[in-house]
Amino acid sequence: MVNHWETAAMDANLFWFNDEQWAKIIPHLPSNQPGPKRKDDRRILSGIMHVLKIGCRWQDCPKEYGPHKTIYNRSPVGARKAFGKRYSHAWPVRAIRPNELRSTAAI
Repeated sequence: MVNHWETAAMDANLFWFNDEQWAKIIPHLPSNQPGPKRKDDRRILSGIMHVLKIGCRWQDCPKEYGPHKTIYNRSPVGARKAFGKRYSHAWPVRAIRPNELRSTAAI
């Protein structure tokens, strides 16, 4: 399988975390979780950022990021809905300012 973030001719309209950004994210990802093997985290999280940056519907997220349902379920919005209001305090969702979505911003 070709890693989309390593290809030289990436679609300019797609968001991909670069290696430097991804290195800062990796320590915060869950590990040793029971259940089925997780999908490619970099792909799924890049898809979440794409939806938040572009403002499209989850179901319109490009297929390069993986199944739109997986992307939605892994997002803070999907996680809140999945666990209901009882657990929603664990994922505080706040308004995202446009300057926080720059692909070159340090994470």
